[in-house]
Amino acid sequence: MKKERPLRNAWPSMSDAEREAFIGQMKLDLEKGIHEVPEADEQARLDQVMTRLRSRGRPRIGKGAKRVLVTIERDLLARADKFARKNGYTRAALIAHALHSVMSRAG
Repeated sequence: MKKERPLRNAWPSMSDAEREAFIGQMKLDLEKGIHEVPEADEQARLDQVMTRLRSRGRPRIGKGAKRVLVTIERDLLARADKFARKNGYTRAALIAHALHSVMSRAG
């Protein structure tokens, strides 16, 4: 009996129609409750992958970040963005740096 290639190897060579058919079959199987229980080593690998997927995103800096909405005069924002681009900052990094600077000077 021919052993099937793992999906990660077969997927890139599949046509769009083959991928759609595969996904359709998987949806039908899920609706019918037809699935195979993974063996212990497969489950361990799946757990590793899912852990990695859940931990994606920006790394935490300090205690994490909080999104805030502030109003800044348009010309000042344009100048700040230009300065940030010129000096290799993001807008958020420039604002954070400015806050640190002002607060450290104030004591």
